[in-house]
Amino acid sequence: MIKLFLQVLLLVVVTSVQARSGNKWRLIYENDEEGRAVSGNKQDLIKAVQNADDIKVSWVHLISEEPLQKIEHTAEANYLTIINDGTVLAQLKPFIGQSPDFDSQHIILDENIEMAIVVATSGKNNSIKRNTITGEIIAHNSGKRAYRWFVRD
Repeated sequence: MIKLFLQVLLLVVVTSVQARSGNKWRLIYENDEEGRAVSGNKQDLIKAVQNADDIKVSWVHLISEEPLQKIEHTAEANYLTIINDGTVLAQLKPFIGQSPDFDSQHIILDENIEMAIVVATSGKNNSIKRNTITGEIIAHNSGKRAYRWFVRD
């Protein structure tokens, strides 16, 4: 009986440790807005994508410096692509549009607006904003930004 109890206890401890270690995110790569490496190794990111590891992407949107109006986003990649063994692209799951209210330090959700974004290690991004009722494309933009790429350990 004691042996069975100890086996069950060991299983619970091992499972608990594995569950906790699998929920940590580690910065694996960072690129500037021109696609140049800032930290990490892009090949490690590519290997993580090829291994079907979970990936998150983070970026900063500086609206103004004076007064400071800055937004930081982090999102889990929904669909990942590698182009010519060198560029990783992450399509983010479409989400409800939002607008920051810097006075109240809160986010206002944009009714009937959905956004979809693709970001890349090249620093490029492409986004679409559409009306969810009519299906009309309200905005379709491309730009450049620095991105931080994370992998779940």
